[in-house]
Amino acid sequence: MLETTLKAAFDRGLTRIQLTAWESNINAIALYRKFGFIVEGLLRGAICLDGRYSNLLSMALLSEAHERSDSLQAPSANVFSEK
Repeated sequence: MLETTLKAAFDRGLTRIQLTAWESNINAIALYRKFGFIVEGLLRGAICLDGRYSNLLSMALLSEAHERSDSLQAPSANVFSEK
C-alpha cells in the first residue's frame, strides 16, 4: 500500500515526501527506511503526551532516490539520540 501511494505521488510530480515519526517507534522507522526514507533531523522534545516530552525524527524521500534501485543507506535513528 505504501509503495502504491509513493508511486502515485511521484507520478503526479511530487519531488519530495517528508514525514515525522516518534523516535521510539522503531517499527515505523524501519518501514520508512525500507522504502528509502532518510533521517534528516531530530526534533527534540517536539511532542508532549501525558506530561512527557518525546523526540520526533524528520525523514524524507526524494523522487530520484525512490527511482534508484540502489537507494542510499539511512543513518541509524540513534545517531541523533542523546546518550
